Amino acid sequence: SVLIAFFATVLLLIFTFRRAANRWLTLLSLIVGILWMAGLMALFEIRLNFLNFVAFPITFGNGVDYGVNVMRRYAEELELGRGPVASIREAVEGTGGAVVLCSMTTVIGYISLYTSSNQALNSFGAAMAISEVTCLVAAVLGLPSLIYYLHSRKEGNDDSRLEEEESEASPLQSV
Repeated sequence: SVLIAFFATVLLLIFTFRRAANRWLTLLSLIVGILWMAGLMALFEIRLNFLNFVAFPITFGNGVDYGVNVMRRYAEELELGRGPVASIREAVEGTGGAVVLCSMTTVIGYISLYTSSNQALNSFGAAMAISEVTCLVAAVLGLPSLIYYLHSRKEGNDDSRLEEEESEASPLQSV
């Protein structure tokens, strides 16, 4: 069921974006969030059981949504003719707050499960709260950073062009 959920998520990503690069970057954001989730669960010694194992397929749906929102806005900004830096900035500024708010309200719900006296619900709540935070960080911080890095490499490691675009995108910097 975990593999089916993962492949269903990948299939939906195929229909969500026209460009393959946008699909792969969004999927990478999800995978990074899941790997961080698994790593933190191991660090906090949260043992896998049936209920918190279910957190993984749920995370595919919740976690990919954050990356999709950021990437969709980024792609729209690029289509409007903005450069990479301005598009990244608009994507984070335009969707970041909403994505963070959505995730944090969900975290509150999962933390309430963590307070349960039932150990299975307790570990499920902890696993889901961890997954929300890791997927959020991967989408709102990691994905834009990766996009910026890839654009700077594509420009031949010449950051002067990206810095020039950045100064054009923010006229207040010259004040």
